[in-house]
Amino acid sequence: MRLPNGTDPNCATYSAVMSVSGEVNPYYVMICLFVVVLSLGEACYSPRLYEYTAAIAPKGQEASYMAMSALPYFLAKLGVAPMSGVLLSWFCPAAGPRHSETLWLIIGLTTLIAPVGLFVFQRYIRVHEAGRDD
Repeated sequence: MRLPNGTDPNCATYSAVMSVSGEVNPYYVMICLFVVVLSLGEACYSPRLYEYTAAIAPKGQEASYMAMSALPYFLAKLGVAPMSGVLLSWFCPAAGPRHSETLWLIIGLTTLIAPVGLFVFQRYIRVHEAGRDD
């Protein structure tokens, strides 16, 4: 369904909310929502990571442990750029058939490594937290 002026009503609604003129591509709206959800997740997760790192560090070595806790992020960034280029060239070539669903399946499976690993090895990585009885 289109409005009398020929615009999509969903895009017109987004335009009114965001105070822009003309139609707004729904992809831009989804990108903004993705950034908001990612930011909220990061705001919830980061303090727990720092708290855990400080809890397992020996007295006087907290700063060293905090610095080392960032090492996995650094190492992951070294592999992401080459991996993304290879995956794009294999599954989304400039010419020929594209298999973006397979690309996103691989990305999703690699993303699941951390939560599944945390669940499987939780009895080895869990430490007593001050103020808790469990």
